Amino acid sequence: MLLDEVDKELEKRGHAFVRYADDCNVYVRSKRAGERVMELLRQLFASLRLRVNESKSAVDKVWNRKLLGYSLWAAKGRVAKHRVAPTALEMMKIRVREVTRRSRSQSITRVVQDLRSYLVGWKNYFRLADTPGSSARSTNGFGIGYERFTSSTGAEERRSIANCAPGDCPSMRPPESPRTATAGGGTPPC
Repeated sequence: MLLDEVDKELEKRGHAFVRYADDCNVYVRSKRAGERVMELLRQLFASLRLRVNESKSAVDKVWNRKLLGYSLWAAKGRVAKHRVAPTALEMMKIRVREVTRRSRSQSITRVVQDLRSYLVGWKNYFRLADTPGSSARSTNGFGIGYERFTSSTGAEERRSIANCAPGDCPSMRPPESPRTATAGGGTPPC
């Protein structure tokens, strides 16, 4: 279904809007203007024999709405920037908990592969986000932390946990301790 008529009408009226497939955000200056545009959209969609889903639609402040997992926030000087919407961030956390749950009964290598695959894809999707407060923490702006570790040369390095090759993440290596070391050059117990 093409929604060109809706786009053309919104452009003709000079509204700032973003539409992807059937998701649409129209940006206006006041609540009253938002209610007028919402009524216009209901009429336009009715002429196309479509209905506006009232449970997902609202006239609200731009900071409270999301589109495709992104929302906006005000940086210094009231500059609008993209961020990962709180619901998208919560869904990512739920998925990470599912992948890493203990009852999954998979090897640590498989868990790392699955986690890496998911987090790299998630990070790439949200690469345009300017998450507020990301410079104050040790993150890359996506809520994915970095781990500090000391390499064999003694130099401190930083490595993204999401970008480690399976079996290469420092947090996945067992610590060297007298209990796991074996005599005679054998392999440590699993």
